[in-house]
Amino acid sequence: MHYLWQSQAFQRESLLSTQGEPLQILSAGIHNHDAGPDFLHAKIQIGPMIWSGSVEIHIKASDWLKHQHQQDPAYDTVILHVVWEADQPVSRTDGTRIPTLTLKNRIDLSLLARYQRLFSIQLKRNKSIVCQPYVKEKDALLKLSTMEAALVRRMENKSGQIHELLHSNQGDWQTTLYQWTAQAFGFKVNAVPFLALSKAVPLTVLRRLNKQLSTYEALMLGQAGFLEQEFEDAYLLNLQKEYLYQAKKYQLQPLQVTAHLWKFSRLRPANFPTLRIAQWTGFLFAHLSDMSTMLEEREVEQLKKIFSFSPSLYWQKHYHFHCPTPAKFIGFGKDSVSHMLINVVAPIQYAFGKFYHREARMEEAINLLTQLPAEKNTITQQYQSLDFPMLSAFDSQAVIELHNSFCKKHLCLQCKIGLSIMKSAGISVS
Repeated sequence: MHYLWQSQAFQRESLLSTQGEPLQILSAGIHNHDAGPDFLHAKIQIGPMIWSGSVEIHIKASDWLKHQHQQDPAYDTVILHVVWEADQPVSRTDGTRIPTLTLKNRIDLSLLARYQRLFSIQLKRNKSIVCQPYVKEKDALLKLSTMEAALVRRMENKSGQIHELLHSNQGDWQTTLYQWTAQAFGFKVNAVPFLALSKAVPLTVLRRLNKQLSTYEALMLGQAGFLEQEFEDAYLLNLQKEYLYQAKKYQLQPLQVTAHLWKFSRLRPANFPTLRIAQWTGFLFAHLSDMSTMLEEREVEQLKKIFSFSPSLYWQKHYHFHCPTPAKFIGFGKDSVSHMLINVVAPIQYAFGKFYHREARMEEAINLLTQLPAEKNTITQQYQSLDFPMLSAFDSQAVIELHNSFCKKHLCLQCKIGLSIMKSAGISVS
């Protein structure tokens, strides 16, 4: 019903309200995704009068009463009630009756059949991409414009998260960058405890430490809750001792992040949080002084150098306490560096540009993604098989957003491709 109203996909000639008044739609309004009426700032002519206000959409008019809108002043701005079936008149809180428009007999039933067909078969097959049988036929330009919109949406969402962090840090971009980078070091599985760890070891404390990697490591592993055990290894015993000294010196609150919050299950040893914390520590030790370069640097090769670092010798040969390995862990590989540029640098540069109203900076942040290789995962592979381009991180980030925000939620009528398929005669209705 929202789609029908927003796209005005119904017979609009000789419209009458349920009370028999002639009705003309001058503006359908703006779709409201927050609380309150469904469409805002609509303009409707009813009889000789032109009304400006909100439009509420329901299947049955009686849903107005079920939702208690007759008692909610937020709905007193409604100038038109649009329904499939007008089974009952409705009123505002002051008792004035609201004009109602019924769409039931003004819809091309083949449109409804296409909609039902689009969903029914694919949902039975448990497919998240319900348009899968039809999307290959769509031209490349439509796919590209859909992906561009999805990519901008993704950057806007991440920018919003960064601005929330910035607000909580009272406008301090350095601390925000520090925390945003920490979160990315946790990758998806351990992002939350990594963010908490960055808050448990404030940037102001790190800047006052002596320039020894073991001191950084002691603070991070200690505040992460991993040094609350008995050790025999001399290196680990020294870390314990150093942590107790530094935590007391800087009056750090102990165990703000406890060991049980970290996830190990179903992770490869190279992604264990103990090793990631050691890598995070190595990164900070090497680049704490020049980390802010990420906010302004445009050159990809220069940005890659920021993620060149090594953990301590112990963590080059271990992935967990008492778990040595013949493999040597030295810094990040190419895929991990790309991950950081995609998930740390591009979003924070976009957010930085947006905050200071520098559109060129925002465009450069998006352009950075076109210079990085596309991510390879089950989502990107699925869309690539449907002839979506997968030439760079711009494309992979776009389809990830398209999948998570639209396809997975079956919001086909908010997607350009879904709308195109709905309007097409290519979906069998038999």
